[in-house]
Amino acid sequence: MDERMIQFRIGVMVLATVVIAAILLVVFGEGPELFRPTYRVTIRAPEAAGVTIGTPVRRRGILIGRISDVRFDEAGREVVLTARIYSQFTIRQNEQCVITAGLLGEPEVDFGPPAEGPLAEATVPPGASLTATVRRGPVEVITNLEQRLATAADSVRTTSKRVEAAAEQITNLLKVNEETITSMLQKADRNMEILGQAVGNLNELIADEEVRQRIREGLAQLPDLVQQASDTLKSVDTTFAELNQQMPRLRRFVDALEEQGPEIVQDVAQAAEHAKGVTRRLEEELEVLGQALRSEQGSLGQLLHNPDLYQNLNRAAMNIEELTRQLRPIASDLRVFSDKIARHPELLGVRGALQRNPGVKGLPHLYPSDQASRWAAPPRRR
Repeated sequence: MDERMIQFRIGVMVLATVVIAAILLVVFGEGPELFRPTYRVTIRAPEAAGVTIGTPVRRRGILIGRISDVRFDEAGREVVLTARIYSQFTIRQNEQCVITAGLLGEPEVDFGPPAEGPLAEATVPPGASLTATVRRGPVEVITNLEQRLATAADSVRTTSKRVEAAAEQITNLLKVNEETITSMLQKADRNMEILGQAVGNLNELIADEEVRQRIREGLAQLPDLVQQASDTLKSVDTTFAELNQQMPRLRRFVDALEEQGPEIVQDVAQAAEHAKGVTRRLEEELEVLGQALRSEQGSLGQLLHNPDLYQNLNRAAMNIEELTRQLRPIASDLRVFSDKIARHPELLGVRGALQRNPGVKGLPHLYPSDQASRWAAPPRRR
C-alpha cells in the first residue's frame, strides 16, 4: 500500500470523526436550542445563589427554557435574570416563579401553580418583567439546621449545668432540712388520715336517707333561690335606673352648690368662729367656776373645804327629815278634817255642833238626831 492511500484513509478518518463529533454536539449539546424559536422574559429576585447562564427554567418540572443573562439592577438591590423561553411554552400571569436548589445544590427557576385561586387564562407576553421568590435548597437548609443544632446543643449544655447546680442545691437543702421535711411528711400523713376520716364521715352522712332527702329538697329549692336572685338583680337594675333618672337633679344640686359654695363656706367659717367664741367664753366661765370651787372664800368653797359647815348642813337636813316625819300625822288629820268640813260645812255652825249627820255625801237625813251618833267617825288614835 502506497503512501497516498494511507494519507487518503487518514483524511477520511479525520473527516468522519469531525462529522460524528458535530452530530453528537448537535444532538446532545446546545446545538438544537440554537435553532429553536424563543422569547425573552425578565425575572427579578432578591438573590439568586448559584444561578448562572444556562440554568434551566422549568414549569412544573418540565424544561421550558434557560437563563441567558445574569446581572444586577441599576440600584444594585436586586438580581435581574433574563430567561429565554421556548415559543411552544406559555407562562400564565398568576403562576409563581420560585428559584430553588436541587438535592445536590443545582439551582433552577421553576414556575408553579398560584397560591390562591384558579389558574389565569392570560399569558405572560414577551419582554414582561416577573418577580421571583427564593426557596432554600436542601444543602442550605441542612447547613442552617446544623447551626441551629449547634446553638441548641449549647443551650442544652448550659441548661444541663444549671439543672445540675439546682439539683445540688436541692440535695444540700434536703440534707440541712431533713428533720423539718420529715416532720412535714408526718404532718402530711396525719392530715391525710384526718382527711380520710372526714371523707368516711361524709360518706356515712350521705348514706343517710334523711340527709339525702334534705339535699334533694335543697336542690329542688335551688331554682327558687336563683329566681329570687334574679328578682333581686332586677330590683338592683331598677334602682340604678331610678338613680340614673335622679342624676340630672343631683347634677343641678351640685352645680347650685358649686355656685353658692363660697357663700356657704363663708357662713360655715363665721359659724365656726362664733362657736369658737362661745367655746372660749364657756372655758372662761368654767375657769371662774373652778377658781370659785378651789377658793375657800366663796360659798361653794366653804361648802367643799369647811367640814363644820358640811356637818351643820347635814344636821339641818336630818332635822328637816325628822320634822317632816312628825308632821305626817298632823297632815293626815288635817286631810280628814278638811274632808269632813267639805262634806258637812254646817258643822262649823251651832247647829252642826248640836246636831250631827252621818257624814255620807249625797244621803238625806233618814235617821233621827239621836241616832246620828252612830254615824259619827270614831276618834283617830295617835
